[in-house]
Amino acid sequence: FLTNERTLERKVKEAFLSLWLEANLSKKEILQLYLDRVYMGGGTFGIEAAADFYFGKSVKDLNLAEAAMLAGLFKAPTKYAPHINLPAARARANVVLSNLVEAGFM
Repeated sequence: FLTNERTLERKVKEAFLSLWLEANLSKKEILQLYLDRVYMGGGTFGIEAAADFYFGKSVKDLNLAEAAMLAGLFKAPTKYAPHINLPAARARANVVLSNLVEAGFM
């Protein structure tokens, strides 16, 4: 939604935007907006585009390992991009899976 510049003006805009989003959208809608627009590496934006780019399939058809690999991209999309550094992408996916187990989701 906003640029990556690190300024006070941007932070103020972010604060107002976050307040507006919270007041007008459900948590699910906010998450969907994010997932549709987040940079995922490889020139892709959005989780669906990333699933197609990295795995040649829709996000709904991903297996657990592939989904974990995409989830790992949120932290650093270029650093953990499987087409750039597969070992790092696998290691990050394992961290994602471990965090899910530790949090009781798996």
